Amino acid sequence: MQLFVADGSLSAWDASEGEVDRRDKQLKAVFGPVTAEEAKALVACFGPDYCCGVAWSLLSLRGCR
Repeated sequence: MQLFVADGSLSAWDASEGEVDRRDKQLKAVFGPVTAEEAKALVACFGPDYCCGVAWSLLSLRGCR
């Protein structure tokens, strides 16, 4: 999770396919449950475009309640 948050905001409008894949893999490596503070940090990385569906990985984090 720290790597995903440290890489900052996602932007599908100018991100390469490789960048989107890399960030998606970072997010899929997060194991829950996450704290409320961690969840806020993850959500803060997303803008209005949800970065080519990477938000679905956020919604399917393992162990989130």
